[in-house]
Amino acid sequence: MKKKNKKEIYKRKDWHKRLIEYKKKIDSDRFTILDVPSFIEDYFNKDYKYNIEENKSISELKERLEKIRPILAKYYKCKEDELYLGDFNHRSLKDYPGKVSYKIIFGDANFYDSPMDIDIEEMQIIEGNANFECSRIKSLCNLKSIRGNIDCRCSNIESLGNLQYIGGDALFASTAQLESLYNVKKIGGYLEIIDSQINDLGNLQSVGKILGYCCGKKVENLSELRRLLPKKVEWNNRLKEYINKIRKNEFTENDVPQFVQDYFKGKYFDYMVTTPQLAEIKQNLHRIKSVLAKYYKCQENELYLGNINFDDQYFNYYKVVFGNALFGKFNRFYKYPSMVAKHLHGIQIILGNADFRGSPITDLGDLQFVGGNVYFDDFGIKSIRKVERIGGEIVGNEELKRQYKARQKKRLKKQNQSNNRFTHRDMAILTKGQHITGNEVEDNALVRFSKIITRCEGNNNGR
Repeated sequence: MKKKNKKEIYKRKDWHKRLIEYKKKIDSDRFTILDVPSFIEDYFNKDYKYNIEENKSISELKERLEKIRPILAKYYKCKEDELYLGDFNHRSLKDYPGKVSYKIIFGDANFYDSPMDIDIEEMQIIEGNANFECSRIKSLCNLKSIRGNIDCRCSNIESLGNLQYIGGDALFASTAQLESLYNVKKIGGYLEIIDSQINDLGNLQSVGKILGYCCGKKVENLSELRRLLPKKVEWNNRLKEYINKIRKNEFTENDVPQFVQDYFKGKYFDYMVTTPQLAEIKQNLHRIKSVLAKYYKCQENELYLGNINFDDQYFNYYKVVFGNALFGKFNRFYKYPSMVAKHLHGIQIILGNADFRGSPITDLGDLQFVGGNVYFDDFGIKSIRKVERIGGEIVGNEELKRQYKARQKKRLKKQNQSNNRFTHRDMAILTKGQHITGNEVEDNALVRFSKIITRCEGNNNGR
């Protein structure tokens, strides 16, 4: 047996012995206020609560909580009737929905799907887990500490109030209203921010681990999140500007390049991050379809808005896909099996991700651009054909990766050669006799001219 496992076993045994000792002290009226801090730590310790005998000890202590109520109240500096012993459920209130008159919840607090008008201003400490999932409560008011996890997913919480400490995980996924962590200084477990509107970390100083994406990147530590959040704020502001322009019919071709970058910034193949702003833009894409078609130089009926797959029997009639192209194995049960083509005849641009894993497609046809990742397997498609640019990565097929890298190197070399070539146009620019430093076109011509002179001098010196 490993030393680490032995150490854990000894710790668990010591913990169990302490639980038994607490029971004896309570039964013999020897339990005092000095025992309370260690009692709270052991009572809510979830690391070792997987043995039936140990859980039995916790249950027996739970039955004795009422006997030590005066001692616990004295420790928390509150009245006895302001201390709730056990797990609290908001539906248990007599005047529901009404006021929660307890300052201390000595257990879990369940406010799942609670109404907006429930009053929790008196609450200060929750020693267990706090569940506010789908709650319509706006603020946590004077709540200062939660020993366990807090779950605010899909809630209407706008403010964490005076909350300073979260001992477990902080689950803020899909919180549409919460934008700041305010006074929270420490989170012991995970901080989950997937699909959240949080753009300000407030007073946060330490966190166990971060689960989420920010500005197109997976974030796992506090310093990285702190660095990326200002960019997220700018991104959200730009999304709001697009919404205003779409509403007022002021969205133009000049807005398209940045709009495309921002629209697809939060989208991933395995997980799509959605904000209220992105959701509204998605619903109104049809209002700017003519502008997008004009920008991509195609007809409106050649532009597909959204994710495309084999279920659309006319997928090869489109030139531009404003979304993901899902041609992978999970679409094998499509509606029109007889219509499935093995070539991408028409599609030239896919702005999202493209999945060809297990696809019947063997030829990429006229495809030139993919904005996100491209997923291949090791059979089926053998050549990248006309693909010039991939915004993300090629995942899966090493041969296609090699082909793409070779094409990129060739393109870069050609670009460098054209940049260094002194042309007749350059000569015309420089012989005008009107060169002014600062003009980008003329300066580039001078750079190319100076490189030619340098090469010539080098050749002469070599002779």
